[in-house]
Amino acid sequence: MNELEIPKPVKAVRWYFEKRFVFLMLFIFGPLALPLVWLSPKFSTQWKIVTTALAVILTVFLIKTTVQMFTFLTERLKEIQDASSI
Repeated sequence: MNELEIPKPVKAVRWYFEKRFVFLMLFIFGPLALPLVWLSPKFSTQWKIVTTALAVILTVFLIKTTVQMFTFLTERLKEIQDASSI
């Protein structure tokens, strides 16, 4: 005899743990939004690890690129100043 299965009540997830909001915060704030990823019950542990790794790699890349660009622009500005003082 088949028994009727009673559906388990679905726990309401807070609005700030919704996937769309978490993605938006990751896009805007980068690694500062990682606590939202880790506290959200909507994501699997594997997804949380991959997202954290990607956020860290992207952040390191952007910092490195910013430093290189600043160094390049500083050198060019010095060349322009040296050329104009002649």
